[in-house]
Amino acid sequence: MQLEVGQVVTVKRTFSQGDFNRFAVLSGDDNPIHVDPEFSSRTRFGRTVAHGMLLYSSICMVLGTQFPGPGTVQLEQDLKFTTPTYADEEVAIRLEVISLQPEERLAELNTQVTRPDGSLGLEGRTLVRLPNEKPNTSG
Repeated sequence: MQLEVGQVVTVKRTFSQGDFNRFAVLSGDDNPIHVDPEFSSRTRFGRTVAHGMLLYSSICMVLGTQFPGPGTVQLEQDLKFTTPTYADEEVAIRLEVISLQPEERLAELNTQVTRPDGSLGLEGRTLVRLPNEKPNTSG
């Protein structure tokens, strides 16, 4: 994939309470703020919230499957979780190319997970090494 500064990709995703529960099992992070609706209802959030690393994994999914795509290697990632993200709300996973170093096959991207009200559940920056593109040798 040929990237350009300013290029953006946005993918929509809705996480369910079941996703939170499965992530808790996989990660071992079963903090009740993520998996116990009764407990969470008594917190300042009022209901369960997504694991930060579940949001981050959605960034990784886009990086590795769509933009830039298979073979992309993440070298750095800065993350900030600015507002809670809840189950059953559609979020927008947005990546934007902010700089390129073609000779080193490096790209820097802004990363965001935006909630329906426009607030950011995750904001950050990543540095990736772009995949080696093998020449097409088929006929």
